Amino acid sequence: MYPADNRLGEQSESADAGDISADKLALDQAPPFSVVLRFFFVAPFFGVAAGALIAINGSTLLIDRFQPLSYALTHTVAIGLICSVMIGALFFMLPVAAGVKLPAVKPFSLFVALALAAGALALCVGFVQNEPIGFALGGFLLLASLLAFAAVAVHGLYRAESTNSSLWLIRLALIGLFITASLGAHLSLVRYTQNSAPLSAKLSDLHIGWGFAIWISLTIMGGARQVLPMFYATSAYPKICCQIGVPLLYFAMIAMSFFAVLPIEWLDIAPFVKICAVTVLVMFAVITFAKIYKLDRFSDDLTLSYWLFSMCSLIAAAPLIFISDARAIAAFAVLFIGGFALSLINATIYKLVPALALFYLNAAVETPTANDFISAKAMRLQTISHIAAIAFLTAGALYDPLARIGGGLFAASWALIFKDMLVAVLRYSAEKKKRR
Repeated sequence: MYPADNRLGEQSESADAGDISADKLALDQAPPFSVVLRFFFVAPFFGVAAGALIAINGSTLLIDRFQPLSYALTHTVAIGLICSVMIGALFFMLPVAAGVKLPAVKPFSLFVALALAAGALALCVGFVQNEPIGFALGGFLLLASLLAFAAVAVHGLYRAESTNSSLWLIRLALIGLFITASLGAHLSLVRYTQNSAPLSAKLSDLHIGWGFAIWISLTIMGGARQVLPMFYATSAYPKICCQIGVPLLYFAMIAMSFFAVLPIEWLDIAPFVKICAVTVLVMFAVITFAKIYKLDRFSDDLTLSYWLFSMCSLIAAAPLIFISDARAIAAFAVLFIGGFALSLINATIYKLVPALALFYLNAAVETPTANDFISAKAMRLQTISHIAAIAFLTAGALYDPLARIGGGLFAASWALIFKDMLVAVLRYSAEKKKRR
């Protein structure tokens, strides 16, 4: 699954000067293993909860996004799953790949992880119970944790000497996180005061746009430009997406935000933003798919299956964004969030946990392989359950019983991830004790 000679920090010789090579990785600045794990271990609980919500309530949660349980489901996935794993991975990648010195990394990461989880739970309680204190507490905790992380990370990245294009994308993504969290806090305040502001609907659309088109998409794109050459020895990405596509998408989101607060009803640039987003992301998906498909050891690494499924899901989701039908929107959400983003979240967990276990053991002789931490059989079972869940959930937009089956499979897939991570950590701990 993870070749013994493919260690953390090795990279294809074909990477251009814009990518970080092995000798530029600041491995001495890597945070403790527990810093990453605390974020990764939070995610499965939210994953099981999200799957259970769909299994119990069916496709109505996917089709009617304006009901309270749908809001709870969206934030469970977006914050509890996606944000937790992305931020956990960035706590490792930023010091190692960019030399960013995160202050008091242990207490700071603990604060961010706890506030993120507690804020997501409080917000979901607010949605489900229509409890004002849930919106107040959730909005405050999420704003505090996300803004604190974004501010520290952006400040560190701007002070970093690296001109790596992937880190430039992460800077832009973190600014998007800052804006997303700020808009979310404002919307939470509106719900807490139970005074619907005239701009609430437009600000809600902007909240979604900045969150998914900028924060999630650019973080994935930036991470891919770093992770694929580092862990899979692919060639470097072409610069066209960064130099043309991403600035255009960012400008479109800024323009959409500006026009949203103006009393001009006839001017709607949302279609232009969608075209920009689809163009950039489909280009990224096609390039990534081609890179992975050409790898000689494609069949030896199961995490690449997640990457291929993710890119296929993104391409399949692209045309659905232009259809206003509620079921098409539901299918788009499942393919984009579940198929595209969460597939890469799964790949990140299954790649990073064994890789970091190997790295922190720091053994020069008889180093275990990743199969010693998470078996290929266990990972294959989770891969099948995840892909099946997304397939059933997508079809569930048309036929309710399929959505309920998909929800059950989704919950099961995240229970398997928790089990596999726990096994990996227990094996890591046992190996570490043997070496003392």
